[in-house]
Amino acid sequence: MTERNDPLAPLRAKIDQIDDALHDLFMERADIVREIADVKARQTGTAGPVFAMRPGREASILRRLAERHSGALPRQVIGRIWRELIAAKCRMQGPFQVAIYGASDIVGYWDVARSHFGSDTPTVMCDTVRLVLQKVANETGVVGVLPTPGCGDSGTDWWQGLAHGSAGDRAGPQIVARLPFFRSERKPERDAVAVAKVDREETGEDRTYLVLHGPANVSRTSCLKTIEAAGISAQLVDWQSDRESVLLLDAEGYISGDDPRLSAARQAAGGAIMHISVIGGYAVPYHLPG
Repeated sequence: MTERNDPLAPLRAKIDQIDDALHDLFMERADIVREIADVKARQTGTAGPVFAMRPGREASILRRLAERHSGALPRQVIGRIWRELIAAKCRMQGPFQVAIYGASDIVGYWDVARSHFGSDTPTVMCDTVRLVLQKVANETGVVGVLPTPGCGDSGTDWWQGLAHGSAGDRAGPQIVARLPFFRSERKPERDAVAVAKVDREETGEDRTYLVLHGPANVSRTSCLKTIEAAGISAQLVDWQSDRESVLLLDAEGYISGDDPRLSAARQAAGGAIMHISVIGGYAVPYHLPG
């Protein structure tokens, strides 16, 4: 059959045209990323590369695309394409490396990290949670991938290392994302969190990690009721009790360190809650239908 008589030929030609148009738009997108980097440099008065990760903005992009999507192409594929584009954007603007804790499940954490942060992003495997947090704290442009607190894996009590300083948001490492963002019951992946030295952003569908410090014999139920009475809906995720009790809560909504509900809860507790820290949070993952 000649190409002229082949009914598939015009369809394949159309696909080639679409591919060229997509490629042109990807290149245009990259040019705009460069422009954004230049504008940021002028606004901040700094020259040179910057750590361009913005977890809240990224989640908002993926949610918007998932909601507007239709047709036979799976949303998971759309998410994977844009995660690669987002990761490339970060690498174009400055240093970007992923430190992955894999002692309990090397393959699982590696896969979820590569899926979220891109196949071309430099990665390093770490034997200990401490090493991951050290790299995030001391090196520029490093994001860490760690076990989700309370998930039952070994090493999940690392969150206590973030609960220091004042109740306000800090410049140090904090939890900034939950991985994977697109979730499917048909293809479960390792549950993890991302830790980085970047600001959180409100997306409209968020959750916040709170750490409560209290006396060793404090009632966990009482503390949770006090938090809820202050107007914060939260779940107890994990706790440690030695010389003092330390409770980790997963709270609904975006909560900053200076939220007046936190100080109100501490005062209402009458000594049962001595200190409350915000150690980060995450945009609520998007659950794929089916």
